[in-house]
Amino acid sequence: MTFNEFHNGLRVLLNIDRDEFEALVDGDLTADYRRFSNNPYGWFIRVPDKHAMAIYAEIERRNTRNG
Repeated sequence: MTFNEFHNGLRVLLNIDRDEFEALVDGDLTADYRRFSNNPYGWFIRVPDKHAMAIYAEIERRNTRNG
């Protein structure tokens, strides 16, 4: 991973909106999205791998599209 990919990935994480989040993550979406939107980085670190991997796949998709 390059610096630009990492940096863009952090930007992507901040720009995932509720509709995208709900399409990627299952569970208690209202509570999960609230936690995610308040602190995307902390949420990403603490959630089960299943959820983090779904978000990571979106980050990778956008990095590939922009690269």
